[in-house]
Amino acid sequence: MVTAPGLASTVTVTVPGAVSTITVPGTVSTVTVTQTAVVTSPTRIEYVIGFAMAVSGPYAVDGPVRRDGGILAVEHINKYLESIGSPIRFRFVHDDTKGAAADALKVVQSMYAAGIKVIVGPFSSGEVRGIMDFANTNKIVVISSFIHNLTLSVLLIKIT
Repeated sequence: MVTAPGLASTVTVTVPGAVSTITVPGTVSTVTVTQTAVVTSPTRIEYVIGFAMAVSGPYAVDGPVRRDGGILAVEHINKYLESIGSPIRFRFVHDDTKGAAADALKVVQSMYAAGIKVIVGPFSSGEVRGIMDFANTNKIVVISSFIHNLTLSVLLIKIT
């Protein structure tokens, strides 16, 4: 509403969910209403991937390169997912298996206790042999690409 000069004017602005009343002395010649749209992004969905990879012991040289390659892959996937507006993100958790079956089992048990059900690694047949029963029993998906023992490879496929 706009009234004669010198009189108080009342402008009522209605915004979805609220009503605001503004009293302006004098003449109102222009009323500008700015509404800010609130855009909410979908709730973030995070999946955790365990990296059970030796970075010490017999794998002190190439282990860190393998781990860092996995980290780089997760970063690239997350950037892509962000670019297409996806709420999905991946996070990795790494622990050193030290190239030993007993240590690999401890790492996988720890990851499982933390709720991780998908694990990349370990990479040696001996380490896989050490985790296989636990992984099968607990339905953990294990992705190990360097196994040369055909029997272990076939048994590991059962996990998935």
